[in-house]
Amino acid sequence: MKKRVLTLLFAHFICFGQNQEDLIYKSAVEKYDSNDLNGAISDFTKVLELNPNNWDAYYNRALIKRDLKDINGAIADFNNAINKNPNFLEAYINRGILKDKLKDYKGAIEDYNKTIEIDSKLTKGYINRGIAFYRLRNFKSAIIDYSKAIEFNTQDINSYINRGILRDKLKDLEGAVYDFTKAIEIKSDYPRIYTLRAISRLDLKDFEGAIADHAKVIEMKPNYAEAYADRGISQEFLGNLKAACDDWKIAAKLGYENAFDWVELQCESEINN
Repeated sequence: MKKRVLTLLFAHFICFGQNQEDLIYKSAVEKYDSNDLNGAISDFTKVLELNPNNWDAYYNRALIKRDLKDINGAIADFNNAINKNPNFLEAYINRGILKDKLKDYKGAIEDYNKTIEIDSKLTKGYINRGIAFYRLRNFKSAIIDYSKAIEFNTQDINSYINRGILRDKLKDLEGAVYDFTKAIEIKSDYPRIYTLRAISRLDLKDFEGAIADHAKVIEMKPNYAEAYADRGISQEFLGNLKAACDDWKIAAKLGYENAFDWVELQCESEINN
């Protein structure tokens, strides 16, 4: 919010010069900087009384209201900012985010549609719309949006992860493994991605690949019980019951409840051996 306010303030002074509106606007920014958020809102309101067409004052007041958890008030101000400036991209993005918070996913999608109409290469528009499609369980449309985001930013790790999760849900397991692998190429020290890829590999019956991924997770998180438990499952599928039991015993000691049952039912050794 601060960066946006200061940017708009700079443009505002260039356009209008040092008049009463500018001075009050400057006061609003100073109050925001000193964390007097209600005072900043009061000053932006005074600016709007002087100039009801000041769309950036509506926008900045909306951001402060959002920070104060006044979601409906923020949306009302974003509405006014957009009415004054129909191509105000950032207002559509932020209003869409708030609509998403209110579970108005269709309304959020409409706002993201507008951002993409204004700037067809804005990755944020595709990513946010993909999230809204996901919440509506429209997984295929979400995948299309994440693919578009990746097209414009090939280093967007979150889009690879999210697309991989959706591909796994739709049983495109090879596509999921591809996406998780690309994400690992971008950030190789993120345990969650290895776990996700291991799950997809298990479903593909690539048990050795799943074991390798769980081993990587354990290397990074030695006390992560679920990784031992899941690696044990893959070991079992390969017929390596002793290795499976070794992993399940560790998982049990780390508190993974199901592992106690597996050890009791399938392993000869006691948990504390």
